[in-house]
Amino acid sequence: MELRNYTPFAPLVFTAEDDAGTDMGVLVLRGTFHVAPGAALRPDPDQAPVRVADEYRGAAGASSVRWESDLAPLKPRADLHLDAVAHAPAGEPTPSWTAGVRVARRDADGEPVRLVEAALRVTGPRVWRRTLAGWRLDPPAPAVRVPLVYERAYGGTVPDPDDPDLDVEYPANPVGTGFFLSKQTDAAEVDAPQIEWADAPIEAPGPDYAPAGVGPLARSWQPRLALAGTFDETWQAERAPHLPADFDFAHYNSAPPPLQAPSYLVGDETITVWGLRPDAPTVSVCLPGYQMGALLRYQDGSLKVAPLLIDTVEMDLSDPDPDEHRASVVWRGQFPGRAPLRVAEVRMELPETPPVPDAELARSLRQPLVTHG
Repeated sequence: MELRNYTPFAPLVFTAEDDAGTDMGVLVLRGTFHVAPGAALRPDPDQAPVRVADEYRGAAGASSVRWESDLAPLKPRADLHLDAVAHAPAGEPTPSWTAGVRVARRDADGEPVRLVEAALRVTGPRVWRRTLAGWRLDPPAPAVRVPLVYERAYGGTVPDPDDPDLDVEYPANPVGTGFFLSKQTDAAEVDAPQIEWADAPIEAPGPDYAPAGVGPLARSWQPRLALAGTFDETWQAERAPHLPADFDFAHYNSAPPPLQAPSYLVGDETITVWGLRPDAPTVSVCLPGYQMGALLRYQDGSLKVAPLLIDTVEMDLSDPDPDEHRASVVWRGQFPGRAPLRVAEVRMELPETPPVPDAELARSLRQPLVTHG
C-alpha cells in the first residue's frame, strides 16, 4: 500500500479489529504546534512522529504516563491531555489555589458550549497527622509551583499488613500519595496529596477519591481497566484471540472524565487555561480549524473517503519558558480493512478565515465552573 501525505503532519496506517472481530484499517495523523496566547495553534517546524509507545515519567508501570501511544484503533470521544505545572497567583507562596482548563465553542445558534472542563485545587506540602481523635489533615505549607502529576494526587501502594511480601495498591492510582491503611502504620504523620478536584476536596483518608489530574490515566488503572472486558475461561474458549464480548472502546479514552469531550472536536474550539502559566493568570488559544480526510484507492478501482476526526489534543506547558510550550492534535479515521488497499492519500482543507480564540467566549467562561463528576 502506498501512502501519499499532502499535509505537513506525521501519518501512520495500521490494522486493527472492531468489536465483531472484523479487520479495519486505521489512519492516524499527528500535528505538532506552537502555543502562542491569543492565537490559533501554529504548525511547528519540527513535527513529531506518530507516538507508537507510552511515555512514562519514570519506570514503566511504576510511574504515571506522561503521554500515551497513538495506536488506539478507535476512541468514542476526544481526550484532552496536559503536562503542566500549577503556578501560584502572582508567583507568591500560597497555601492553596485553583488551576484548570476548559474547551468551548459556539453552537449553531452562536451560544457558548462547554465541552471539557477540569478545575483542580492544588496545595503546598501537607500531611495526615495522627491525633487522639483519629487522622487529621494538616493545613498546607505555602508553595509557588506544583507539578500536575498523579504522583501528587490521591493514591499509592503500601505493604499488606497481613503479608509483608505483598502490596496493597490503590487501584485508581497506584503511584499516588496519601493512601494508607490505618493498621499498616504507627507513624505520627503520612504525606497527603497536593492535588484534588475542586469540587471533591480530600478531607479524610479513604479509598474512594478519584485521582485528580490532567494527564492520561494508565490503561492498567481502574476504572479504565474494567472497560477492557473479561478475559476468562469463556473468552479463552469462545473468542480468543479476539476482543472480549464486553469490551468497550471507551477503554482507549485515557483522559480523566472531566477532560473527555462528549464527542469529537470540530477544530475551531477555544482552549482556556488558568493557573498553568507563570506569565499570565489566564491564557486562551484555539485549534487551527483544519479539516482532514483520506482518499482511499482500492485494488479493484473503488474509492472511499474516510474523514479524519480530532480525538486527542495534548498541551505541553511544563517548560519554564512559555516560548517552548507546544501542543499536538491527533486526527484519526477508520476504513474497511479486508479489501486490498492500493493508495491512501491524506489531504487537508484550510479554513477560509484563519481562526482566532473567541475572546468573548473566553471572557464569559473566565470564572472556573466545576463540572467534575
